[in-house]
Amino acid sequence: MAVLNSKFDILRGWPDGSAVAEDLTKSTKDATHPAIHRAGHFVLIGRGTDGVSSANNSVGGDLAATDSGYGNSLGLIIEGEEETSSLMSNTVTCLVGGGYVVRLHLEADLSSNAYGSAGIPGGVNQYLKVRGAATLEGVADISIAAGQSVIVKGGVVMSVDPDNLAVEGPGIIGVVLATSNDTIDLLVH
Repeated sequence: MAVLNSKFDILRGWPDGSAVAEDLTKSTKDATHPAIHRAGHFVLIGRGTDGVSSANNSVGGDLAATDSGYGNSLGLIIEGEEETSSLMSNTVTCLVGGGYVVRLHLEADLSSNAYGSAGIPGGVNQYLKVRGAATLEGVADISIAAGQSVIVKGGVVMSVDPDNLAVEGPGIIGVVLATSNDTIDLLVH
């Protein structure tokens, strides 16, 4: 059962649409690259040497052009470690494939609604509102906006750096359809 304190939502494409849900084993966490296994975050899906599929965003977390040759694909967590069952089973449920629209939000930042403002305890933002020098080295400030292509790094969605399309272009996962103060609607290819 989904946790109701999240604004993460699948708007189109699942169930009975183009996306398929699959339960995957969570990758191990390490101090250098802590994995994000919460709903609304993206993970690399790959098969280990034992043939078991796993959800991993602890190593890079982005789907680069070089990843496709190793059988990795991108998955969106729809039930993650905020769920008791995920913690007990060491698995997450992910949408695999594309062709769906999701609403992502800034769950760590304060968000407001008719009842006031609050952040989700233990929450992690599902997208980066402004990608810039303060958050990533050598990138000019780029605010996320409707019509913009996006990539995933470390499980978090962010706008594409137009000055670095040769590197980031193959990793584009979708386009932003709409934005508000603390949510974006994203079409995943």
